[in-house]
Amino acid sequence: MYLLRIFLLVPFFSPQLIRAAEPSAIQIEVKDILNARVVTVVKGGALVPLHETIDGAGGLATQAAVALMGNKNAHPLPDHPTFPATDRHPEAVLHYANEDAASNQVRRAQGEDTFFFSVSPNHYSHLHIYCTSGWGASQLQVKLIYEDQPAERRSLEIPDWYWEIKPNDPVRSYLATNLGKWTSKNQMAEQDHHYIFALDLTPAPGRVLTRVAIHKLDKGLMGFYGATGTLAQKE
Repeated sequence: MYLLRIFLLVPFFSPQLIRAAEPSAIQIEVKDILNARVVTVVKGGALVPLHETIDGAGGLATQAAVALMGNKNAHPLPDHPTFPATDRHPEAVLHYANEDAASNQVRRAQGEDTFFFSVSPNHYSHLHIYCTSGWGASQLQVKLIYEDQPAERRSLEIPDWYWEIKPNDPVRSYLATNLGKWTSKNQMAEQDHHYIFALDLTPAPGRVLTRVAIHKLDKGLMGFYGATGTLAQKE
């Protein structure tokens, strides 16, 4: 009877539970390269308007900010900047926050721009970056830098954040959909139909990735919101 009690107290782990407990995403540290605030938030019960726009006309707002503005049928960003995983991208945490009136939220690039970020050296099956583009599409030249050179290069396009993407797009998916747009004067410019995209840089899973370099070409106004890496499964 004593042995039976011990057996009953030991938790049963199914293969599904074990897989669910495995780490699936690594949030990449990019705060040092962010340079703009494009999301209106709330601090101490008051609105903190965005400083720069996403497309020359407006930016985003949190749910709490929209409630203070009194907008109806609005489509804001969630108050908590964590976006759940889907079948196309892992969980992602962006850099806006209510009660934070000072920190930069995105890398805003109007015209040509080059920036870098490091990743924890490891084998990655996916590396997603989260972006918008205003004034039309933005073209990116991406360099994936590995411990064992040579680097790999990618050419990617970020669509204008007003336009939808094809359902079977192999590289691009949605992080946030059907967002509204607000001005720096706390006025709704458009109530919906704007998107933050997830773009998969598709690193080589058999190699150790250490760094990513992104060069944006002249056309378009890019917003870079963050990056998430997915570790390759060990065989």
